[in-house]
Amino acid sequence: MSQTATPLTRDEQIVLKRAAFGAVHLLSLADTSLTGLSAAKENMAGARVLSGATGIIGHALNTRDKVKLKGTAADVADEILPALSTAVATLDHKAPDQAEEFRKLVTTAVDQAARSTQKGDITPAQTEMINKIVTALGTASFG
Repeated sequence: MSQTATPLTRDEQIVLKRAAFGAVHLLSLADTSLTGLSAAKENMAGARVLSGATGIIGHALNTRDKVKLKGTAADVADEILPALSTAVATLDHKAPDQAEEFRKLVTTAVDQAARSTQKGDITPAQTEMINKIVTALGTASFG
């Protein structure tokens, strides 16, 4: 039986969007041996997955608010990993049936982003970052 979702505030929507797109961006910063073109491919692959979201999550991810992240991988991780945990906690509270969907969506987005380079192989640095992301989401480790 599906539980009724409480609408998210604008600030909560921004946190969800920042967390999801930030996770993909964080993945693109994980392996410094990849070129700028590879990072762009990763970001596009992850964004394609996120653009397919529906319901309360899709609504949050499709707001007009821009997600701008700057700094090193460590700087971005310091912001995004807690944001992922906050997003899941918000969904657990306001839309419990959507929390697991958000986890799956973000995990799929970073997996597809990582596989968009290196002939579909995921590098050890990417695997390590994906594990940090899924831990922040409150799920078991990746792969």
